[in-house]
Amino acid sequence: MFAAASPSMKSSPWVRVLNPLAASSPRVFCFPHSGAGTVMFHGWPQHISPVAEVCAIQLPGRDARMKERPHDNMASLVNALYCDIIPYLDRPFVFFGHSMGAQVAFALTHALVERAGIRPCHLFLSGARAPHLLPLLPKLHTLSDDELVMALHALGGISGQIMAIKELLDLFIPIIRADLAVSESYWLEKPVPLAVPITALGGASDPRVSIESLEAWRDHTTAAFSRELFPGGHFYIQHHGKKLSSFITEALRQTQPITGDSGANQ
Repeated sequence: MFAAASPSMKSSPWVRVLNPLAASSPRVFCFPHSGAGTVMFHGWPQHISPVAEVCAIQLPGRDARMKERPHDNMASLVNALYCDIIPYLDRPFVFFGHSMGAQVAFALTHALVERAGIRPCHLFLSGARAPHLLPLLPKLHTLSDDELVMALHALGGISGQIMAIKELLDLFIPIIRADLAVSESYWLEKPVPLAVPITALGGASDPRVSIESLEAWRDHTTAAFSRELFPGGHFYIQHHGKKLSSFITEALRQTQPITGDSGANQ
C-alpha cells in the first residue's frame, strides 16, 4: 500500500515539485547525475504535464543546499533520502535517474521494498551499468583534480568554459568527487530482482556504459524489461531531454499500478 501523506506535510529539501498537479496525478521522481542539480529537469514539465507531476531530487551540496556536505556513500544517501521521500509516495509514481542518479533510484527502490513494501510502477535507469558488474577502472573519484577535470571534459560532463574558471572548479570538484564516490563504490555481488518493470536507457556511443552493460539490468527485474538507445555519449540526456521526457510520458500512459507480493500500490 502507499504511505499516507500527512495533510500538514512540509516541503522537503530533497524534493522539488516542479509542476504541482491534482492529487490524482502520478509522480515522476528525477534523480540527477554526479555533480548535477535540479536544473537539468526544469524543462521536463512542459513535456510531461498534465500526465504526471515532475519531482526533481535535490541533493546536498548544490542548488538551495550548497552549504550542506554531499554524501560520499550510497548507504548514507539512501537512508537520508528515504525518510524525506516517503510522504510523497501517496500516489502512483515512477523513478527516472541518470548515471549516479540511476543507481540512487535503484538502491532507494530496494530500500522502499524491503522496509515499507512500497515500489514504483516503473524504473527508468539511464546511463548506468547494472550494479552487479565489476566497476570500471580507474575509479574517477580517486584521480587528482587535474586528471578528474580532464576525464570529465572528455566525457562531455564539463565544458571548456568552466575548466577555465578556477573559482567554479573549486566549488564543483568536491561535490562531483563525493558523488562519484557514491557511484563507484556501489556494487552488488549478485542481482536481487525486483518485481518492477525496468527500462534501461543510454547513449549509443557512451564509452563507459556499453549496450551489454545496459542489457544486464534485465537480471534485476522479474517484471518487464526493455532497452532504449539515443544518439550521443554518456551525457546524451543534455540533448534529448524533450524526446526522453516524451518517451517516459508515453510509458506512463500505459502504466498501471503494480500489485504483487510486496503489497505495494494496492
